[in-house]
Amino acid sequence: MNWDGGMPRRFEILCHGHGHGHGQGQIPGFTAHGELLGFTVDGMHRALDLRISVLSRQLVATLPDLLADLIEIAAYVYAADSAIPRGGPSDSQMGARWRRGLDFSIPVRRPDLWRRDDVVLCLSETLGFLSDDHYSFEFRTLSEADRDFGYFDYGLDGAWRPARVMMFSGGLDSYAGALEVALEQQQNVALVSHSSSGTMAKVQKDLIAHLNDELGPNRVAHFPLRAQLRKGSNREGTHRSRSFLFATIGMVVARAFELDRVDFYENGVVSLNLPPVEQVVGARATRSTHPRALAGLSQLFSLVLDRPCQVQNPYFWRTKREVVERIENLGFGGQIRYTRSCANVRSASRMHPHCGRCSQCIDRRFAMLSAGLAHQDPDEAYAVDLMTGPRTTVQDKEMALSYVRNARVFRACTDAQFLGQFGEVADALRHLDVEPKSALSRLVELHRRHGRSVTEVMERALSERRGEATEDGSLLALYRAVDAEVGSRGVTSTEAMRGVEPIVWAIELDTDRKVATIQGAGEIRNTNFETLVFLAQLHLDCLGRGLVPEDFPAITERKLLDEWSLADGSTVRRRIQSLRKTLTDLVGEDGMELVENIPGHGYRLAPDRVSIHRVPAKK
Repeated sequence: MNWDGGMPRRFEILCHGHGHGHGQGQIPGFTAHGELLGFTVDGMHRALDLRISVLSRQLVATLPDLLADLIEIAAYVYAADSAIPRGGPSDSQMGARWRRGLDFSIPVRRPDLWRRDDVVLCLSETLGFLSDDHYSFEFRTLSEADRDFGYFDYGLDGAWRPARVMMFSGGLDSYAGALEVALEQQQNVALVSHSSSGTMAKVQKDLIAHLNDELGPNRVAHFPLRAQLRKGSNREGTHRSRSFLFATIGMVVARAFELDRVDFYENGVVSLNLPPVEQVVGARATRSTHPRALAGLSQLFSLVLDRPCQVQNPYFWRTKREVVERIENLGFGGQIRYTRSCANVRSASRMHPHCGRCSQCIDRRFAMLSAGLAHQDPDEAYAVDLMTGPRTTVQDKEMALSYVRNARVFRACTDAQFLGQFGEVADALRHLDVEPKSALSRLVELHRRHGRSVTEVMERALSERRGEATEDGSLLALYRAVDAEVGSRGVTSTEAMRGVEPIVWAIELDTDRKVATIQGAGEIRNTNFETLVFLAQLHLDCLGRGLVPEDFPAITERKLLDEWSLADGSTVRRRIQSLRKTLTDLVGEDGMELVENIPGHGYRLAPDRVSIHRVPAKK
């Protein structure tokens, strides 16, 4: 448990079951009925109260044991995630203490399945991506006394059946999704919710009650989940693994109705969640509905249930503005004020249900203003006004200003610049049901639309308040300060927001497989690979000699003729052009600039545009 530099702190989590039958006596805090799941973290007792509504007894009776295992594994992971603190926002290790090593020992009904290598690997990798921690699992056999489904509340009419199962948070995106399915598509929908506070539970309940009043009593059914640690056990507020528990309950509800799909509704900009602040480390940028996370959950559920299962996000190609416009166009704009988006739920008040400082509040407010729907989302609902409210902490100031900075970057980016500046997007491209190059173009266009929405609101606010004094720390004051600074440097504010440094493309060379990979955008093989390897070796030799980029020499056409045993210069030029074309196909217009032709000197890789890495040769 001690910090040792680069490795994550490790914690042993011993899970006990339902508070009876684990051979160690009843864990403190358990009720007579054993609703709580107990576990110890390095010898310290913890407990989680898990309640699930409102399936009928008949439906619960048909659920296989492995689904009970899945629920409990997800609940233990969520509980440990909540009980074990990270480094916190003031972490002096710049995120090093953020990551934890979580070693679970969990009793299960089907140890044969959970011990399978493919299941353990998928479980560990999916959770590792979601929370940015390292997971290991040991599965024991659960005692007979602990095999009951003790956490279901019963009450659903057994005759009701949904066509769709979706996750419902009470925010704008999930509310819009519920409207589309229930109202526009006229389908029965099961809305599965999780709330960590009574405030959000009431928000969800009231929104769903209004839907039933408007659409009829049988169009939607609510399945609320409560997962709450015993008092004093909750020590970490990020809850990055919560979506695993959330999706698991969704899949359990789906299987109860013999369905194989669960939907999260979240706009693609938030789903991809490119970090607006450079200091955002690891899992501090949530990955709940990232394409890789949803693909991992789909694979895990498919392995466990031995049938094709899907966890999808139908809103991935929409912006927040487009989401709120759907709510208005479907005739439910008046309900927008009753949805909640704020991350700081526990600090909300009846007068100010939104803090106005977190990224969710900023995103929501920009979307409402961009869509012309400010009247549906009152100013007084926000403790801090988007444009004029004072932001007192460095973190709050940087969050707001960086949100706008990213929007300006998005608005002006080409495909190549987008991939170069946000290399992590390559992780998403591999998990979308679209060919990578087309997916990249669609992602860039999605972010351009978002960027235009935000910057137009910002520019309108600046124009309307030109000449007005602005309070120190407000977004308007911060933004004007940036414009004043860049004006003195003789560059445009957009250039300042983006930065004027050229994009550096990372190229990975695997000489064993004879393939090069460029920043996740694609692969280079065959003759193009051989050409690239030769130029890359010259580049690495220059680095090894300690040369500065401007002193990197080029190689002449004559030397290339000799090196490659070619007949004439036209063949050399064709090889160079072929490599340039391949690079351009992969990264866009920047590809032509990665291989330089210096008149009178020859060819070289652009010293300031590429970063070369060799994959170690296999022994």
